[in-house]
Amino acid sequence: MPSSVYSARFIATAGDPMPTATYTVPEGYVAVVRDVRGLVGSATSGNVTVTVAGTYGFIYVADAVSGQNVLVAEEMRVVVNAGETISAQSSTDALANLLVSGYLLTA
Repeated sequence: MPSSVYSARFIATAGDPMPTATYTVPEGYVAVVRDVRGLVGSATSGNVTVTVAGTYGFIYVADAVSGQNVLVAEEMRVVVNAGETISAQSSTDALANLLVSGYLLTA
């Protein structure tokens, strides 16, 4: 039986500095991260990372260099199983905006 496909925004976070945000895939579903979009400001150097399930490694890192803005625009297909997390965090105190979206499929 085919799964229902639903577009979903998993993370929308912004701030100066950007707060950490986490999305946990609900039981009975599988998430597919398709897009990471955002902007990292230029106040200081540092980075913004998006991780899946913590220890499985990063999906995307945007490095900010003092005096330059960094645009984040990545398309991907990363599967995240039920109970696993998608997280966004920043090591810079610069303004950062980040959206992580994709599909939420029934398992």
